[in-house]
Amino acid sequence: MCLCLGKCVVRYFLVSINLIFFFIGAAIAIAGGILLYQLRTNSPLDVQDYDLEIILVIVLGCVIAFISAMGWCGACAEKKVLLYIYSGIVVVLAALQVYAVVKLRSADVISEDKIINSLEKTFNDTSQRETFHVLESTFKCCGPTGPESYIGVYDQLPPSCCVNATIMPDLDKPVIVDQIGSKALSCSIDDAHLGCSTVLMEFLKMVVHYLGLGFIVVIAVELLAIVLALSLSCCIAPKTG
Repeated sequence: MCLCLGKCVVRYFLVSINLIFFFIGAAIAIAGGILLYQLRTNSPLDVQDYDLEIILVIVLGCVIAFISAMGWCGACAEKKVLLYIYSGIVVVLAALQVYAVVKLRSADVISEDKIINSLEKTFNDTSQRETFHVLESTFKCCGPTGPESYIGVYDQLPPSCCVNATIMPDLDKPVIVDQIGSKALSCSIDDAHLGCSTVLMEFLKMVVHYLGLGFIVVIAVELLAIVLALSLSCCIAPKTG
């Protein structure tokens, strides 16, 4: 016979956890959809190689929302079958997330070659050159692999490549105003940012690091939810006719 201390507390706590995770899953799916749309329509990068990863994130969000809805319904209605199914699915999901964390921690999931190829493809497309300069200004980087990328392309580096400079609007072209107030239209290679591939790699590695930490937190909460669901299912008395 199960010890059903704090049955109401367990029930409402399980309801709260699943309600929160439902909104988190829905938010992940929506954010993934928006990101996929933005990358396909407005991004200066060729992101077709990353479509699968983004779609998997959308699917993961939908799965989290569906499972959370099942756990929420099972806790609210006190249905043993739903709670058992919910617990089994969460065990499988937690195991997959443990595998994902191990892969994130032990392997290079980000291909620098893919990033460089994507950047160079955009950089070499003259119709996308201004868009590439926007990317440089946003991430404080210069060229696909560094300022040397502009050798043979421009006579001088664009303002978006220059360090310690404020780009001010001009009638024809932006003017760089450095810290001592002198004006110039460009800067030397020594005063330019690092290559965009290097900067983006560091940014994506940081994202992967925090994504791994997020997975660990989610796994811990899922294990707690499994314990609560099984505890609540034991406390539900069988219906008698």
